[in-house]
Amino acid sequence: MKCCEIQESVAMGDTLAPEAQSHLLACPACAQVMEAYCELDQWLDAAAEAVPVPDGFADRVMAALPADAPGIWGRPWVHLVFANAAAGVCLFNVFRLVLRFVLPTPGFGGLP
Repeated sequence: MKCCEIQESVAMGDTLAPEAQSHLLACPACAQVMEAYCELDQWLDAAAEAVPVPDGFADRVMAALPADAPGIWGRPWVHLVFANAAAGVCLFNVFRLVLRFVLPTPGFGGLP
């Protein structure tokens, strides 16, 4: 197995195959990643025990969020700005293409 696959499995908390476990013992980079995730898990467990989440906390947070807010991409003016920018880029590229055929270039025998 490659190091990135093993490190991804470690990050996801998957159980490791015996060959991956032996790789962890031999590879210092993978062992360091494993150690870092073990420390992170211990820290998160300790933090969860020290500061318990109040009952209904997630429900109160979700209720405070507006349900119908379209965000920036749902606003009509954003679509208009992007459409005009795309049209401007297209016109600019067409203009450049036409100029390449109309104006002589030194590379193809034109005047410098």
